[in-house]
Amino acid sequence: MPGNSAIQGARSAKSTRRHAYRYIEHIDARQIFAAQNIIFCWRDGLFAFSVNLGDAASLRSLLVFFAGRQIPLTERARKIIRES
Repeated sequence: MPGNSAIQGARSAKSTRRHAYRYIEHIDARQIFAAQNIIFCWRDGLFAFSVNLGDAASLRSLLVFFAGRQIPLTERARKIIRES
């Protein structure tokens, strides 16, 4: 069937990529209105990856998690930890 190959192609395009902690150059965070974003900046990467976590407590918890694993945080991310 011609439609089958298109569906299989779409499924393979949705693959999840995983990266080891060592590939993270640093982590940034932004709180703008209701958005609570964590931003991953990769070593030797042209792009960053940003996720809106939806609430401040989740953002803070994730920043604390990465800080505990010695991942460098920007000043803005450290400030969120300090002020929460």
